[in-house]
Amino acid sequence: MPIGEILHVGDDLTTDVGGAIRSGMQACWIRPENGDLMQTWDSRLLPHLEISRLASLTSLI
Repeated sequence: MPIGEILHVGDDLTTDVGGAIRSGMQACWIRPENGDLMQTWDSRLLPHLEISRLASLTSLI
């Protein structure tokens, strides 16, 4: 499977999203309850997807 077809899912913008994107993967960020991507200090790399609950992922794949 090509690495660009892998979706990494995580809740940390630096280690999960940033690491996935730097590795060539797609990234899905599980947003914390009161999280706002545009207000988060460590949002240097934007995720391909943003969800609020892990259960939401099943409808996307």
